Amino acid sequence: MRDVWNLRGKLAFTVLRIALGMVFIVAAVPKLLHPDDFARAVFNYQILPSGLINPFALGLPWIEFLTGFLLVTGWWVESAVVLADTLLFIFLCVAGFNYARGLDIACGCFGSGIADKPLGFLTFLRDLGLLLLGLFLLVLVIKGHTPEKS
Repeated sequence: MRDVWNLRGKLAFTVLRIALGMVFIVAAVPKLLHPDDFARAVFNYQILPSGLINPFALGLPWIEFLTGFLLVTGWWVESAVVLADTLLFIFLCVAGFNYARGLDIACGCFGSGIADKPLGFLTFLRDLGLLLLGLFLLVLVIKGHTPEKS
């Protein structure tokens, strides 16, 4: 019976890891294709000094894409999960901070397309849910309950 549970746990870890990785990839691609739109979204957050907006807007999508790629492929899983959780924590803090400030801006989370919603409570809840998923994966990584550790 323990082997069945172990198999289910490993399958669940793999599915959740790939799902989280795909979220990062889907979020990164529009930003990579349209960096000017993402730079405007970063500017609207009114957090970074103007000299850092373009480098940030050019660099973050590559970090997101790399994180997603590592999660999907299963390479360097431990590092990828830590990186994903760090990014998700930062995104949650930034969304919460700007939501509390009452800024009426687009999230910029998935580029500037139709899927990009205004920053709001639902954005905060989505980011919180993704962070909780990432933390769950981190706990499994720490405990060694991953397919890579068997």
